[in-house]
Amino acid sequence: MKKIYLLSVGFALSLGAAQAQQLTTCNFGEVEFVTDYGEFGFDSYPCAGVFNHVSANGQYAVGYDSQTVTSETGSSFLWRRSNPDQLEQISTSTDRVSATDVSNDGIIVGSFEKRSDIYTQDIAYPGFKHVDDAEWTKLPVPEDYSLYYAECMSFSSEARAITPDAQFIGGHVNIKVGEAEFQGTKFDKCNELPVIWKKTEEGYVIDQVFTDLGAPGKHQQLIDDELVTLDTEATYNTFFVRDISNDGRTLVGLNVSGRGGFNPAFIRDGVLVQLFECGEEDSPEEEVNFNGGYIQTIDANGNMYGYYADPNNIPYFFTFTADGKLVWNEDGTLCADKAGKTYPLYYEEMYPMWDCSEDGTVFVGAGTGNLGFGAYNYPMLAYDKSVSAISTMNKGSELSMSYKNNVLSIIGASVCGNVYDASGKLVRTIAQGGSLDMSAMPAGTYVVKVATATGIKTYKIAR
Repeated sequence: MKKIYLLSVGFALSLGAAQAQQLTTCNFGEVEFVTDYGEFGFDSYPCAGVFNHVSANGQYAVGYDSQTVTSETGSSFLWRRSNPDQLEQISTSTDRVSATDVSNDGIIVGSFEKRSDIYTQDIAYPGFKHVDDAEWTKLPVPEDYSLYYAECMSFSSEARAITPDAQFIGGHVNIKVGEAEFQGTKFDKCNELPVIWKKTEEGYVIDQVFTDLGAPGKHQQLIDDELVTLDTEATYNTFFVRDISNDGRTLVGLNVSGRGGFNPAFIRDGVLVQLFECGEEDSPEEEVNFNGGYIQTIDANGNMYGYYADPNNIPYFFTFTADGKLVWNEDGTLCADKAGKTYPLYYEEMYPMWDCSEDGTVFVGAGTGNLGFGAYNYPMLAYDKSVSAISTMNKGSELSMSYKNNVLSIIGASVCGNVYDASGKLVRTIAQGGSLDMSAMPAGTYVVKVATATGIKTYKIAR
């Protein structure tokens, strides 16, 4: 096995990639996003995070800053092939949202939390929305859904993946299994269970909740290159979903073992399949491997891609093929197109490069920057310009400023506008689509900064 080392924030490989096509790289490290604070105006911050997935047809890509590196509310973003040089901010309010995957027709899945301000947390739910809709729709949750964790643990319950045809959504939710108390504070004891939602004429419904995951007879382990069904129970309390197969039958991700190790695993037809041994609760200490790894993607042909870090934290990248073979990769492959061509983790200046479209024309991931307190990720992607976009730009997205008869008006889609005097002091705020009568304001030069879904535009006016 070839040793491939990971950085603590991003991934780095000293590998090159043979270019089979001319790709255009979009680096969104300089993009600024905004949060609208209502009557208090807005604030801007650098966009951080990673593109999680690209739609199978390469028309959309989504991601979010799960670590809230540069924003207390996190940032979720959308890329459209129809407008490839722009990165859209999915939410500009104090609500916290995540965007994890998107279907061919533009259904985004993730989670959302309605907040009155950035300091007051509310109940978060897994949800979905169309790329052209403003509001999220809550996905149904099991009856014992933990409201405690949904409020205090951001992004703990999410819809993580959607099939290209939007018929199935996969994710994980916190299910209450009891209560505990620490220093006088009561909290829920939870299991993080994987869930599959299915689309019906009435909307999405819960198709499966894997409450008996790892039960005897429904637990397989890869032993000596063969999948063996075990009559023992796999210790289980958390399964993190990372992708779903096109037919909706298979969820891939990681299972947290009884001793806390991260075990690359998948669920197919209700059976938990663990590829490595990270230690059960009663296993000897020397068998425990807390580093583990996970399966990141499953391609259109059913092949899975991930990595495994040994007890010395040395990662090895692998493919688990559709016919059940474990193959070690030397180039850090984490995705492949429908034709079966694989692509390395370091690709077109991205590290990591997480996902690619099924036609092999769009590749998404992140770059790495530094804000003074350490390294962080910002979204990056590469795409083939020769492939046409299916969708068209949103009408009404163009922005302009009008100043006539002492009335300042914002024309087009905006969040809000801040008006500053010559000294840089904020003197007025204009609501979305609003106007400001400046006739009573002192003569002079004013700077107007207008927040939009794709950034901030600045105008100067003389009164």
